[in-house]
Amino acid sequence: MTDAQIEYVLNNNCCAGLLIQNFVHEKVRLISANYLHLRKYYPSWSKGKCFWEASRETFQLLLDVIGVVPAVGEVADLTNGLIYTINGDGLNASLSFASAVPVAGWGAVGAKFAIKTVAVAGGGKVALGMIKGAGGLITFGKTSKLRAAIKLTDASKHAHHIIPRSLYRHQIIQNAAKSEKAFHIDEALNGMAIDKWRNTNHPSYNDIIEFKLENFKNENPSASYDECYDFLLDLIDEAKDAINNNPTLKLQNLIF
Repeated sequence: MTDAQIEYVLNNNCCAGLLIQNFVHEKVRLISANYLHLRKYYPSWSKGKCFWEASRETFQLLLDVIGVVPAVGEVADLTNGLIYTINGDGLNASLSFASAVPVAGWGAVGAKFAIKTVAVAGGGKVALGMIKGAGGLITFGKTSKLRAAIKLTDASKHAHHIIPRSLYRHQIIQNAAKSEKAFHIDEALNGMAIDKWRNTNHPSYNDIIEFKLENFKNENPSASYDECYDFLLDLIDEAKDAINNNPTLKLQNLIF
């Protein structure tokens, strides 16, 4: 196929019947743009390689959704893991939109899958998935993408979630995720590189964060989603300062 024919197939959504139609309608345009970008800047790559790299991250996001479905989820997770193994960090697809579409099946009536695309340190973007269940609970995928979001390649360091991933169910975090800016637990603003020796098991650190979340919730019972988001940003800055100002302490021993 020629480049023009590939672009035509993508833009006219020829394979929409295989996927969630509303999701595909937007995604294929992004894949088309990515494909043309790669053909221009990587002329030595074959058309097949350009197409795969342009579409791979979207494909893996779909596998993330399928990964929560009983029985078939394990297959999707294995497929996703194989792709990551083959590609390493790979090439971050240049996705540029966030959307929410109904997720069909497994009895989760009203569940939604959202994609938030965020800039990463040093340039580029990473797509982060969120699933909103029928009860309104937002989950952030089973696998953390924080290391990719902060572009951490140093094996001697850990990617530390400043707001711990284990607290994702807390009302303030849930509200912030539903805000206009859609807080995601794995985005770069919630992460920093930490020496491995500092980032061991840290229940006391988690307790401090949870205490501050609870305190804000109790003092601000009517806080809007956006106000919860703003509070998280302030809390993240406070925790970052404590971590940076005490470079000889493990996270477990911090007091702030």
